[in-house]
Amino acid sequence: TEITDSKVAERKLDHVLETAPIGILLLSAEGKITRTNARAEALLGLSESRMDGVAYDHPDWDIWDAAGDPIPREDHPITRVRRTGETITGFTHGITLPDGSERWLSSNVAPVKNENGAIEQVVVALEDVTVPKRLEQLTETFQPVSELLNSATTSEEIEQPICELLTDTRVYQYA
Repeated sequence: TEITDSKVAERKLDHVLETAPIGILLLSAEGKITRTNARAEALLGLSESRMDGVAYDHPDWDIWDAAGDPIPREDHPITRVRRTGETITGFTHGITLPDGSERWLSSNVAPVKNENGAIEQVVVALEDVTVPKRLEQLTETFQPVSELLNSATTSEEIEQPICELLTDTRVYQYA
């Protein structure tokens, strides 16, 4: 009966994971990926078999902040959840996928605790926020350009500063 109940619960969990419109990863208490859904695989550009057993802080994960700087291990949301036992929501970061493309994700990370309060698992929910993040970055890039165009009186005051404003940003590749 316990085995049957366990299999029924497993099928229900499979159904929930596969119908969720967000990426979901389950990690062990040690921080190794134990399960993913198809959406997480698509968002991260990796198959479940390539992620299974891989630690969240593996050197191949290239995640970065809004300035393009790598997120230090101690600031990683999974590290923070494992350290504090508290849920983190809306952690926005960039990630470089295996094919070299870049994507922006918003992550919610939560611990699953046992009856003694110890963390048994960590759940990560991922949402693709690439389009709104790129629009935000483009707006931030073009606002100074607009101000420069409105205040300049000669073409010399415009050409070089605008080129510098546009090319001195990671957003330039999306413009």
